[in-house]
Amino acid sequence: MDEPDFEASLVKLEGLVSALERGDGTLATALSQYEAGVHLLARCQSLLDGAEKSVSLIAGVAGDGAPILTSFDATASVERDVKARPSRVTSRKPVVDPSIDPPF
Repeated sequence: MDEPDFEASLVKLEGLVSALERGDGTLATALSQYEAGVHLLARCQSLLDGAEKSVSLIAGVAGDGAPILTSFDATASVERDVKARPSRVTSRKPVVDPSIDPPF
């Protein structure tokens, strides 16, 4: 049996979530729906992972006008974004205004 594509899996998953949120049916039905939902979620994630691996970035244009493609690497973007963010931790001491009495 062929596995459903991403869109069909997502539609089925959304239907299961709606049914579970309504709370219709028995506990056994809910558990069966939950199990099916977990399977569909794993299927969707697997399809997304595969799609991400096949995405290419245009790195430039060759002399003949053809695009120069490189593989997309999401981890490189994540690592770059983390390094680019300034640290929120500072080593400076807080400024204390001596004219204000402490609250204790």
